[in-house]
Order: sequence, then structure tokens, then C-alpha cells
Amino acid sequence: MSATVALLEVSLASGNPSLPSASLSAMRSARAHGAKTVVATADPGFYQGKFDELVDAWVTCDTQCGESVATALRALQPDALIAFSDLFVTQANEAARLLGVRHPHSAGSPAVSRDKGRVRAALDHAGIANARWGIIEASDERPTSPVGYPAVVKPVDGSGSWDVRRVTCDQDLRDACAIHAKRTSYGRNVAPRRQLLCEEELIGDLVSAEGFVRGAEVEIWGHSSRALSDPPFYIETGCAFGAATADRCLDAYARAVIAATGLRFGAFHMEVILTGAGPVLVELNPRLIGGGVHQCIDLATGGDSAGTVVANYLGLDQKIPEPGMSGAIARIVAAESGSVGSISGLLEARSSPGVVDVVCTRSVGDTLAVTHSNDDRFGYVLAVGDTRAAAQDVADAAAALIRVGVDLPKAS
Repeated sequence: MSATVALLEVSLASGNPSLPSASLSAMRSARAHGAKTVVATADPGFYQGKFDELVDAWVTCDTQCGESVATALRALQPDALIAFSDLFVTQANEAARLLGVRHPHSAGSPAVSRDKGRVRAALDHAGIANARWGIIEASDERPTSPVGYPAVVKPVDGSGSWDVRRVTCDQDLRDACAIHAKRTSYGRNVAPRRQLLCEEELIGDLVSAEGFVRGAEVEIWGHSSRALSDPPFYIETGCAFGAATADRCLDAYARAVIAATGLRFGAFHMEVILTGAGPVLVELNPRLIGGGVHQCIDLATGGDSAGTVVANYLGLDQKIPEPGMSGAIARIVAAESGSVGSISGLLEARSSPGVVDVVCTRSVGDTLAVTHSNDDRFGYVLAVGDTRAAAQDVADAAAALIRVGVDLPKAS
């Protein structure tokens, strides 16, 4: 294949270049297809040269401007332009529109707007089940919840659980606004809009649907069950992917949300709460599932999820195999800030039946800094099982064998 695949920045699992990510898997798959790889970035040095061997060309441009991206890439005539990070999905779709690449784009739609308020409004307009919600300015000194308490607040343009928390009173909400108002960047020169979505707390299991959209066709690859840290913060601590549940309400709901929000092409990761009244949206992410969880899809299906995304952007109309088993991930999460004093149990975890891989990106002497977001994750256990529950049990049990001793900062 003589083709060029362009990525708009490189997604990093939990912001860590040492952890496997969908972008890195996609570049390897593009190379396997014989395609050249290009990365458009605001700062090639940000990636510390850790995967230069996967990139044929680095192109420097303003990645917050779709027109700048298109101008920088035009001479290379890419056949595909993909963003695996929420932070750059809007610009990737706008640049794809301007470049006239072979694959469709969703430029201008709520689905790729990086605006959770626009997504919620689209669901309301279409009459689709939706949480009660409202928008609050982070600069508001005396905010109050438009949906009562308890509620969940999150940046309208955020990701990675940054500044997401449960609030039970006006003081909690003021604290949440004050914290987000101080955030200057999401990283890589992406400035926050400093608006918060405030929505009613939903009760039920958190699950997700993973798949790919080709125009009117919405292919559901399977479902993921998800585990979170205890409120008030929401760090994803575990995830297991497998075949779709017997209850098809989730698939029908996912297709309705995609139609209402205008996603025309590409992978999607949709999180919902299974309430007593049915599925209700938590997040619509118009990209392959992040945080390295695409590996769970690959384990369950025997396929290559990132490679399937690349192939479809190149017009190959490839589908991923049906899941024959389940893959799960259990996170190693920083519980407190300080210096790593000891790490034990890695060998025992790796030798546990059903465990496929164990990754820890910290060593003795390294620093841990608790942020109450997914950035607190610094490793994981990857496992397989016959069902999502079985795979998650294996991963959780192995992760429990890993002990990280933390030397707390000395009081001044």
C-alpha cells in the first residue's frame, strides 16, 4: 500500500509516553500496511524522541487550528488524518474537511465539538434519554446547582477525569469552580474554556459501548464494564471488554446518540449509566477507547482495534472479529503523594494465571503526585477471562499483589 497516515498529535495513556496508547498501536499498524506515518504537532520535543522510529515525518503547526493543520499537511497529501485524543478531535475533523481526504468527516457536529453541553442539547432536541444538566461558569463566585444535589460537575471540554467531582452542596460546587478556574492548561497548549457541565447524579452500573461509524452504519464491537474510585472523584481503576450484553437497549441507545450528535465516521467510545429507566449518557468520545484499554479489545477479539481504525480511514472497510472471550485491565493508582520507597509483587502478578502483561512506569526514588484524575495511574495489569467479570477478577487479584511503598514528604 502506498499511502500516508497523518495523526494530529499522539495520544498518551494517562499522559505517559511509557504506557501503550492507541496512537502508538495505530502507527505500528500503519507501518504494517506499508503506509507512511506523519504526526502534526505543536512541539515534537514534547514526546522526548521516545517513538521517532514509528514516525516518518514530524510536521510542526498550530494544532489548535484546523486551518493551520491543513496548511501544514497539504504538501504531504495524507490519505487519512486521525486524532486519538479528545483534545484534538475538533481540529482533525476541520482539517480533514479542508484537505478533502478520502474518508468522511464530522466537522461542525456536536459529536466532535469538544463541548459536552452541545452533546447534551442535541440529545434533548432529539428526545433521547438524558440527564438533567446545566452550564456553570468557573468564574462564578456563588454558583448553585441547576439540578439540585448531589450532582456531578465536569469541564465541558475536558477529558481524563480532570476536575471532575461529585458535589453535595453549594460549598462543594464553589470549591469545584475555584479549582477549575485555576487550571491554565490541559497540556500541549490546550487552554480550558473554564465552563463546567453540572448534571444530576445517575444511579446504576457504568458501562460503555465501543465501535465504529461508517455513515448510517454503526458497528458495535462490544461492551465494557468499568470501575471507578470512590467519590467525590472519578478515577477509572478497572475496565473489562467483551461481547455485547443480552440486553440490546444499550446498542439501540448508542445508535440513537450517534445519529443525534452527527458523528459520521470513525471509532467511538460511549459511556453510559444503566439506570432503572434505561441507558443514560455519561460521555461520548469520538475516538478509539483510550488509556491503553484498546488492548482489552484486541485480547477479546484476537483483532487489532487501532489497526482496524487505520484501515477504515484508508478506505479498506475492515471490521474487527466478534469477541470470543474478555480482556480486562486493573490500574495501579497513586494513593498519596511522595517518593516511591519500595515496589514489590510484580513478579507474582506477572505469573498469575490469566495475566497477559504487567506494566509499572515508576521505580524506587521516583515521585508520585496525586491529582485526583486519571493522571494518578502509573501502571496496570492486563488479563483475560471467559467473561468480563472473570477477566476483571483476574486482573484485580493480580494488581492486589503489587505493593508500592511511598515515602511521604517531610513536614517543613
